[in-house]
Amino acid sequence: MTTDDKSAGIHFHTPYPDVAVAANEFAAGTDSEDMVCHCGNSAGANGFSAADRNGRLADITAGPPTGELAELPDDPFSICNSCGRVIDSDSTAQGFRILGRVDVLSAEWIAARDEYQTTNFDS
Repeated sequence: MTTDDKSAGIHFHTPYPDVAVAANEFAAGTDSEDMVCHCGNSAGANGFSAADRNGRLADITAGPPTGELAELPDDPFSICNSCGRVIDSDSTAQGFRILGRVDVLSAEWIAARDEYQTTNFDS
């Protein structure tokens, strides 16, 4: 994981094409069940994908990770399935800190999300 602190915002570098987000963006909520992304997405709407602490999508099934998916850490990040914001799972008084943003239109992200969906939910 690398992060560039810039006056225009922070840029968390994921393994997928990404874009910068404004500094001090937060997702609302006190736990992952009631989290609402800065874009308005929630777990009950388009949902979130689990990622390791480097921003790589994780295999949430039992056993070792498959394909290009990472092992699920004890304290994973969440990636918004609507806008690609990478969200720190540690809640603060302001909510959940937004670390960066994946380019959800990139071919790399679409392929990774397809693998994530197939491995974790369609098997």
